[in-house]
Amino acid sequence: MAEGQLASATPQTTTEPAPAPVAKPGPGAEALRAMLAAGTRPDPKVVIELLDTHRGERDAIFALLHQSLGNAYVQEVVAGMDGLRASVKHREVAAGDPSDPNSGYFVAGQAENGARWRTADGSFTGKAGKDGLDTRYQMSERDALHGQVDKGGTGRLAYEHDGKEQGELYGRAKGSKDWEAGIRRTDEVGGGSLTYGARHQVTANGASDGLSAEYKAAGGATTVGGSAGVQDGHAVGDLHGSHKFDGGQTVTGSATVAQTPQGQVETVSGAYADPKTKVNGSVSHHADGAFTGNLTGSHQLDAQTSLNGSVVRGQDRTTYAASATEQVTPQLQLGQSLTHVDPDHGKSQTTLGLTDRYRSGSMVQGLDLNLGKGERDYLSATGSMDAQLGHHLYGGAWGTYTKEGGKQDVASVGASLTFTPTEKTALTLAGIVDQSGALETRLQFDVFKQRIENVGDLSAHKKDALVSLFLSYSQGGQSGNKGMLDERFGAPQQSYGRGAGEGQVMAGIRIKF
Repeated sequence: MAEGQLASATPQTTTEPAPAPVAKPGPGAEALRAMLAAGTRPDPKVVIELLDTHRGERDAIFALLHQSLGNAYVQEVVAGMDGLRASVKHREVAAGDPSDPNSGYFVAGQAENGARWRTADGSFTGKAGKDGLDTRYQMSERDALHGQVDKGGTGRLAYEHDGKEQGELYGRAKGSKDWEAGIRRTDEVGGGSLTYGARHQVTANGASDGLSAEYKAAGGATTVGGSAGVQDGHAVGDLHGSHKFDGGQTVTGSATVAQTPQGQVETVSGAYADPKTKVNGSVSHHADGAFTGNLTGSHQLDAQTSLNGSVVRGQDRTTYAASATEQVTPQLQLGQSLTHVDPDHGKSQTTLGLTDRYRSGSMVQGLDLNLGKGERDYLSATGSMDAQLGHHLYGGAWGTYTKEGGKQDVASVGASLTFTPTEKTALTLAGIVDQSGALETRLQFDVFKQRIENVGDLSAHKKDALVSLFLSYSQGGQSGNKGMLDERFGAPQQSYGRGAGEGQVMAGIRIKF
């Protein structure tokens, strides 16, 4: 159906433009006026180019054409626009007059961020682009089909009668183990809306079929819903609800019965949120009789300080965690965390973490310190700094040190120098040495998706370049294609190496889309 309709968005259906008594001039109209002042009759193709360039000036340009060259010339322009045309300059393909909302047209290109179309009678309209597809087909004076697909993979085809939706087919797909399809309808009930229907759903736990319903009260502050179905011969379903108070607080809750490969799981969960505080909790009962759950919360003390905490009960252990973050200055952020893991069997583990992050226009610095006691007694420190040394020139330095009971101390120190010849390319020379004297050096050329305008951009994207070319030399313990610099600058997807023992030379490439 769509293919046939698109074909009709061509010649004979374009609306004949009438002279506009008042039209606001602009660059397009002024350019046409200059052509006319030169005393030459412009080629209709030149005028069509003007119309495509300045679509907001359609009325002004056609008014000037009527006044200066008459209706016969205008019809030549209209006939020329009816045909399919392509513009390298505008990177688009068009047919008809996209600036005339009452005509048939098709246009696809860069300026449109996709494509849009309309048949001459208006029965088939739509647009498609990076945000998805939205199209409508008017089957009769009272009946229409409205189709939509968003960039998240959700699509719907709704049937409308007298402008009101009577029901829709819908589908959502994120993979072979995460999709659903069904039919549903929405009615106004008690000042709110009730949506109900049937669906087939597939998750990692299997496929289920069932009925669902959801009611949204007037204003959208309150939502209540549920579903009931069958999965692998077992009953599954859920009840859920939420309410938003006038002060901005939101309360949500749910109860679910789900079927997993390990058996049936019943879960009760709830959440509270306001502009400064968030609390979430859940408890699950598993087929083997075990209970798991979690309670997490966060609070924003002020614009600079936030607190977080959690208690998580797993299958065989309970984890307690607390953390705080403080934005001391616009450039400096400090963080602290304390985690305690208490297993049902074996030794517990307590870990204290301290972080320091500094970011300015010319420097990015970070420091992480972790101290562990219990199952592992250890001290770990990691620090790094990237700074702009000059125009298109950046330097970096970093180091790590780990001391753990019963194990050899581990340490490394490295440095790099990066030159950015253009805003999207970088050439880096880097080297690192560890506690045993093992050495690795690397020459790396990167092509980035985004512009590298400062040291912060370089620090954030040094591992996710669109294309990276590697040439490295290592000695004293390095083998295969695993390098000490991979963690900081990324690893090659394909590599080739020669040499062993005292030294090894490797070349590689990584392409990331």
